[in-house]
Amino acid sequence: MRLGRDRIAERADLFAGKRVGLVTNHSGRATIGAFLSAHDLAALFSPEHGLSGTAAAGAPIASSIDPTTRLPVHSLYGAIQRPTDEMLTDIEVMVYDLQDVAARCFTYVTTLAEVMRACGAHGIPVVVLDRPDPLGDLPADGPVLDLRFASFVGASPVPLRYAMTPGELASFYVDCLPIACDLTVVDLDGWRRGWLDDARVPFEPPSPALRSLPACALYAGTVLFEATNVSPGRGTSAPFEWIGAPWLDAARLSRLDLDGIRLCAEDRETGRGVRIEIADRARLRPVAIGVRLLAAIRDTHRELTIDAERFDHLAGTDALRLALDDGRSADEIVASWRAPLETFADIRRHYLRY
Repeated sequence: MRLGRDRIAERADLFAGKRVGLVTNHSGRATIGAFLSAHDLAALFSPEHGLSGTAAAGAPIASSIDPTTRLPVHSLYGAIQRPTDEMLTDIEVMVYDLQDVAARCFTYVTTLAEVMRACGAHGIPVVVLDRPDPLGDLPADGPVLDLRFASFVGASPVPLRYAMTPGELASFYVDCLPIACDLTVVDLDGWRRGWLDDARVPFEPPSPALRSLPACALYAGTVLFEATNVSPGRGTSAPFEWIGAPWLDAARLSRLDLDGIRLCAEDRETGRGVRIEIADRARLRPVAIGVRLLAAIRDTHRELTIDAERFDHLAGTDALRLALDDGRSADEIVASWRAPLETFADIRRHYLRY
């Protein structure tokens, strides 16, 4: 299987004689090298976590000079989230090469939309070097974004887990946001939808807290705990694979029988909690799992609190929070997504490339 970046030489027609801008991070060091050796790489653009991929979640990143290449690195996470006129002055083609996790609240895909908007306004072509959805055959899951709750952690009307590659999502953006942009996707070669390890592709952590493939798989559900007083495991050795709080009855929670996972009571640095182990990939539905855990904690722990604004932005709607507040069951909540997910599936299939 070859990534989009492995096909740069085949698509030299897209870059020859042009000054290239590249949106990437630590996962694209090989891409930087490929452009430096064969094309005129003029500038780098970095997303959340910076070019090194080590900055903390939410930490603003300053623009800088890359010490290795001496190229300017324009930060797109901080006070500036869309390439400015000045940043684009010498750019003739913009390339996007980032590994993400096909979760709407993972900000790299919002950066993709902002780059496409800015380049479209300046008549600059955008080339997406496609990468796999690391959980390729895991279905779309969760609420579809209500545009009233659009933010940098959710900018497009897709489910929380949308199950598309960056190239597929970019094509969706052109038609459905819409974005007027001259877009080319350099496809993956030899990839079939499936988990990354099934394709024998080495795992590269897309961000500091997503250190394993199971963490990436669970993220779309456990990320909701970021907006509660239950920790999703930041500051522990297994972020997004563990949830906990000092007051949590972990033994009771671990007795829940949830499709696709096992729950194991386990104390960590930030309190009592449960480790979430993937037991059956075929039955895994990460957002549904997150909601079932939230509903179970709500039903048994009066200590649970939710930051309404932050939660609604992560969920992409206030309906989930209001349903939890109203005491609705997890089954009812998950069932409410069925029709929107079916509608999205009908749209999504037009953009699938693999």
